[in-house]
Amino acid sequence: MKLYHTTLKQVQDLELIETSEGLMYVSFLSEEDLLKNGYKKVIEEAIPEHTEQGKKLVMKTEETSTSYRIFYAFEELSSEEKAEQALMEVQGQIEEVEGYIRHAILIGNDRVLLELREEYKTLLAQKQALDKEE
Repeated sequence: MKLYHTTLKQVQDLELIETSEGLMYVSFLSEEDLLKNGYKKVIEEAIPEHTEQGKKLVMKTEETSTSYRIFYAFEELSSEEKAEQALMEVQGQIEEVEGYIRHAILIGNDRVLLELREEYKTLLAQKQALDKEE
């Protein structure tokens, strides 16, 4: 069971703890007994699916008098993070088009190769513009 050690300020995965009465299984101890021995139960919420564009998923914690809660929240990306994300997306598209160009050269498909080269040039221009913004 996950417990928060109040002295060490860390989450630990424990089955047994040492009490004044000896070793005890944490699953049989009440919240009051855990608190007496320097522990709090950890309440961990499920990680939500990250689908919100322009936001990042951040893990947060909250300590109450009887528990330690781990939860997740969405926060707006900073302008630097947005620029970095856009640059990474363009870089991914460039790598994808490079693979298509290699394949078109390998199979000798000149008609598609011209379109791919134009797309490649456009992506490189986008990357260059994003690099200048930073």
